[in-house]
Amino acid sequence: MSRISVKGVIIGGIVDIVATNIVTIPLVMVVAMQVNIAEIPKAEQTQLIMSTMRNSPSFFAAGVILGSLCSVLGGYVAARIAKSDALLNAALSSWLCVGFGVYSMFGKTNFLSPAQHVMYLVASPALAAVGGALWQRYGGKAELPSASAPLSAA
Repeated sequence: MSRISVKGVIIGGIVDIVATNIVTIPLVMVVAMQVNIAEIPKAEQTQLIMSTMRNSPSFFAAGVILGSLCSVLGGYVAARIAKSDALLNAALSSWLCVGFGVYSMFGKTNFLSPAQHVMYLVASPALAAVGGALWQRYGGKAELPSASAPLSAA
């Protein structure tokens, strides 16, 4: 158990979820304006926004890309806090995404097909591990090149 940084895993998971919610706010606002949510009864607004996002390829792709980037960020944060076993701690930082996915799969808020759920349940730890690999490659061993420093040809 000493290989796992509980602090890193917990904070990385929280960063993933909070960042996802923050970066998707503009996307949800655009969808809400497109479907003219003001004229829809409050009880149906969430369902309409979710179905519009799911059925529109551009909105769906934007949501997946933003969520994926946030999973990478959460994994990076977990690995950075852990400072060791970057891939393990980063992958474990997807615990909240996986937990919400399992809950959604069996709850009344299920907006995805079973195949999509399985895909996301596998992709979430993998994307978080990418964040851990980025930390391992750049943050854990060497500094990121600065914008003013010339890149050397290797």
